Amino acid sequence: MRVNLKDRRGNTVLGQRIQHSYAEFAFIDQVLTEEKFMTLIEFGTARGGLSLIFGLHALRVGGHAYTFDVSIEPCHNLYVKLKPLIPLTFLRMDVLSDEAMKLIPKLVGRGRTLIYCDAQKKKEFNLYAPLLKKGDVIMAHDKGTIEIRYKDIVETVNRIGLKPFHQEAADEMGTIIFSFIKE
Repeated sequence: MRVNLKDRRGNTVLGQRIQHSYAEFAFIDQVLTEEKFMTLIEFGTARGGLSLIFGLHALRVGGHAYTFDVSIEPCHNLYVKLKPLIPLTFLRMDVLSDEAMKLIPKLVGRGRTLIYCDAQKKKEFNLYAPLLKKGDVIMAHDKGTIEIRYKDIVETVNRIGLKPFHQEAADEMGTIIFSFIKE
């Protein structure tokens, strides 16, 4: 078997399909292993593969993971079996809706938080980055289709004083993930 760490097609973790390259998955897993986030917020559940990883890391540290999507909750075998066992809440909601804009600030207030933008990336990043507290992290993922560029978020990054967070490691691994911390 030949594995391409930067390819996103057909990748699986524990038999569950993921929409990230293995390099991106490894980067996220390493950050979650080294850092303690009590609240993990994911925008864009898709198949739920990364959602499960967020939930497993939340279980490890006594935190909670929340995943938002406008589509129905994933119903594949691994997701259905694991979700009841881990602190993971699926919310069928547009994160740009009034309802979400009232809920998400409350979630960010629950301890150190990581926000992962992977749906309407530019809008999500620019809308929710200002909620970050000292030590909180925000990431945005581009699947290689140029859904988000640095120029799309630089004004927000500068305005609220975000600093790169393990960005050099992300770049070295060949990921397409922007990662910032509020200091």
